[in-house]
Amino acid sequence: MKKFIAFLATLPTVWARTKKKPIHCILAVVLVAVPSVPSYGADLGRGFYIAAKNRNKALTPGELAAIIECDLDPSRGGNPTGTKVINVKACGQPGDRAYASPMDYVVTLGVTARHANVRDPVSLIAYLRMLVETPAPLVRYCSAWLKPVGNRTPTGFSPEVNGQCRLFNKGETAWVDPVNHRIIFQRDCTNPCVGPENDDACSYIMVPTTKLETVSRLYLANDVEDDDLVNDPCWGIQRPGETYFQSPKQDLCPNPVATCDGREIESYFNTLILFGGSYAPGEGWTIVRVPKRLTYENAKARVFFCFERWPQEQLPLQVRNDPTALSYDEWLEAVKHVNPYSVWHSYSLGVQWSDYRPNQYGKMVATIGYDNAHVGELGLSSVSPELWVRWGEAPSFWSEEDL
Repeated sequence: MKKFIAFLATLPTVWARTKKKPIHCILAVVLVAVPSVPSYGADLGRGFYIAAKNRNKALTPGELAAIIECDLDPSRGGNPTGTKVINVKACGQPGDRAYASPMDYVVTLGVTARHANVRDPVSLIAYLRMLVETPAPLVRYCSAWLKPVGNRTPTGFSPEVNGQCRLFNKGETAWVDPVNHRIIFQRDCTNPCVGPENDDACSYIMVPTTKLETVSRLYLANDVEDDDLVNDPCWGIQRPGETYFQSPKQDLCPNPVATCDGREIESYFNTLILFGGSYAPGEGWTIVRVPKRLTYENAKARVFFCFERWPQEQLPLQVRNDPTALSYDEWLEAVKHVNPYSVWHSYSLGVQWSDYRPNQYGKMVATIGYDNAHVGELGLSSVSPELWVRWGEAPSFWSEEDL
């Protein structure tokens, strides 16, 4: 796998050459509210409950159960409904950090450990007390995490299944269900586990961007709802220069320009958007890891991409220097300086099953061209002649009436 990722990083960079100034396309659409942009930086995701490193003993499942039990106790100032972030000051140890509520655990385990039938904080406590600690396996495990969502939830965070995949830390244990021997939690962050990372079940989309793109958006579309597809552990995104995959579901930009809005994709292509994400792309190739089932013949599920360019003169200096390093709150401040009617955007571009081809490592890969000429330079003209980004230009299958 490392060789394959290294190979992807060596793909041609001819798309980075100077481009002609794109046609201003805001005359063709009506723009909505000013978008905000997430960063794969400090605010990407958090652990559920993180024990202090200087504790005299490591956190155990039984101790976490006792902490949650304390947090629910009204006599200690707790919240019996379990909808508030765990009160570390009242129930934990000095240095512990909590970002989850008891109900965040309940909701997540309803997906990652359905067999446990954890339906409320009381059954959560009982389930934690039956778990046992075992040495961690030497493989990468995918787990849920908490993504920041501002004031959209009471806690400021929302659980996301398959938020990250990582190796267990040195000395970290796994918390295991003694009945079916499944790993349920990673101890150091108490994030509920989904399962081991299985790269053999994954395929890839290569997405090129330049310094001009401020926001990249992606959407998973399908003809029906499919929770298994949405929660597949393959989903991941690796931006230029990064060496790890993170969740592509970080959608902290709820108000994209009209053409980049998932609702427009649903309407035009008569499909359903199952999830959306957005990120500051950086210059180079972004690798999007997807479930292999998207490559099967006649598969209905597709991944759509859309790009936005914000006027550089309206952006604060720190955004122009390194937008990928900003936190969500810093982005919120940055967008106050941007006139939404001056944002340029591409048309939405869908990657379907027929766009994938096996590479030298046997992986199914779809490669997007930066423009029509780039498709030819990559040798993909006979494979995916339409798979390139349009700026102010409609794909050939669109009619003038659609514009």
